[in-house]
Amino acid sequence: MFNKERIDLLLKYYKWRQQLLLKEKVDFLLKYFNWRQKHLFKIGNSILYIFNFFIKYILHILCIYTAPKVEQCDILILSHTSTINRLSTFIRLLEENGYSVSHELVLSQLNAFKKRMLSEPSKNIPVVLKFFDAFSKYIVLKYRPRILITFEDASILSPFLRLEMKKYGEVINIAHAFTANTWKFSMTDFDYYFLFGQKSFQNLELCPVRFGNTNIILTGSIFINKDFSLPKIKPNKTILFFSSWTRNEYKQLTLRNFEIVARWIQQHPEFKLIVKLHPLEDTRKTGIKDALKECSIAIVHFSSASIESALLNRPVVVVNDSDMPDEFLQIEDFFLPRAKNVAQLNERIHQTLDNYDELILQCEQFTSFHLVKKQGAQEYLTETIKKILSKQDIPSITLPENIQALSNVRH
Repeated sequence: MFNKERIDLLLKYYKWRQQLLLKEKVDFLLKYFNWRQKHLFKIGNSILYIFNFFIKYILHILCIYTAPKVEQCDILILSHTSTINRLSTFIRLLEENGYSVSHELVLSQLNAFKKRMLSEPSKNIPVVLKFFDAFSKYIVLKYRPRILITFEDASILSPFLRLEMKKYGEVINIAHAFTANTWKFSMTDFDYYFLFGQKSFQNLELCPVRFGNTNIILTGSIFINKDFSLPKIKPNKTILFFSSWTRNEYKQLTLRNFEIVARWIQQHPEFKLIVKLHPLEDTRKTGIKDALKECSIAIVHFSSASIESALLNRPVVVVNDSDMPDEFLQIEDFFLPRAKNVAQLNERIHQTLDNYDELILQCEQFTSFHLVKKQGAQEYLTETIKKILSKQDIPSITLPENIQALSNVRH
């Protein structure tokens, strides 16, 4: 048995070691942050980054840090608005299993400052990272969950959340879309990472940077429950077009593709075109299943909606006037080549209608390629979370951190 003097010495050693570990993690996190910003510079956001840095600094100076009122729960879902609107069935399944579930939105620094949702950050955290530390502390201290569920792909918030959650439970990050081999999926600092399927895992393995170790579990899509199905339909002239959320780097391409679809329907009034807005655009929150019910074809740019369409037995036509490779979803490996103009779009639609039964079979191949579970993924996720909470062994794949590319990044 240790005497008091020995215990005090052990406590000092523990604190010293934790400070060294935190310093090392902060150093790597700064390198990761700067590495990510270099990619953002390439897509024209350098002015935004500089402005953002000054905003962070000013808000840090003005900030009044807050100790939150505790509202403890079993499971906390931390997400953006567009994600939570699609999780009602999943939340109901968790609650039916006896778990208390709370939800909190991921806030910008300005909104967190306005709502006083920032707890005092650690002293040794650089200014540029203090918001992530302060917001993570506030969220975890407020809810003290046994499980924290996030939907982040490259957020600096993730390592701080995981660090705070060590006192209470574990962090599960759930893929909200197909995982690509790009820097936008480079954050892996979670206890568990639930992915769509084997192809997503392969892409993550090839990612040039993976910040943090994690355990991979292949679960399918959280947005797909056991009732997510539609009967096959006879080919008809009702077509659904999936709108794409316009981001800076793809804005012009997205607008050009919109124009191709708009000009096509103007020239072919014998068809009926239904537009399914992106969840960030759609105030009515129309579900994909309802939108596709009467349609026989789905038109997409390059979107994970193509997987859900194929799962609902609706072949996909790609419209994209660029030469960018189809590495993200490999839709063209299963369906027809992309349409780059109005004439090609019309041709692809007629080819799909003429070869409908064959392309319905391709729907099966396409979904098998991307999803480990096609129906009942929400139920499987719920059972997996139950096992994690009860400390049962769960088959998973350990994916180590890969930070070699950060070695030459200066901060």
